[in-house]
Amino acid sequence: MFKRQIIFIFFNLLMLNLFAQGEWNNWYFGGYVGLNFQSNPPAVLLNGGLGSEGGMAVVSDSSGQLLFYSNGNSIYNRNHTLMLNGGNLLTLSGHFLHTVYAAPFIEDTNKYYVFTVPSNPYTGVFGLHYSVVDMRLDNGLGGVVAGQKNIPVAGGNIVRFVIFGIRHENKKDFWLLTQEHLSTNVNRYLAFLVDKNGIHPPVISNSSVSVALASG
Repeated sequence: MFKRQIIFIFFNLLMLNLFAQGEWNNWYFGGYVGLNFQSNPPAVLLNGGLGSEGGMAVVSDSSGQLLFYSNGNSIYNRNHTLMLNGGNLLTLSGHFLHTVYAAPFIEDTNKYYVFTVPSNPYTGVFGLHYSVVDMRLDNGLGGVVAGQKNIPVAGGNIVRFVIFGIRHENKKDFWLLTQEHLSTNVNRYLAFLVDKNGIHPPVISNSSVSVALASG
């Protein structure tokens, strides 16, 4: 458990440069709790709407105002209620490191990608998916766009469990990073470029070191 928490914090620190400073002011951890970093020391938040454990995606605006957060199954708005059309996302529930990730569209500040990774042997649904949140919906509380929910990502069918994002060197686009399905080849890593044109097919890299990111 401790190792999983350290890795989770490490990758979240890597992703800080994907957002402006205020956009990382709110962190939620499941268990209905979180932290707000606008004060020193950080304020403990006890108003979270999600009790599940595991990775969470939290999005705030540049002023530090909470916009939404998700455990990969559901998306909650800043009022800590279920976002419009924000239920029944495809993801793997449980004590896994990070099966959900949210990031802004490159040239539309009102829209966000919410990436999830389901792994359900009973339904046969696997691989990387995304949904689109538009903050202009529901009187500014945001909502998942109709018809843009649980969309499979091309080339992401072999992805399982863990996803992270990191800013491209051009300071505008970003890379979505993940690992190949554990039952195939954990020595292969996939990097999906996300730019103004959308999500590109993955760049696949082989490694001589086997690192199973799925568990602690």
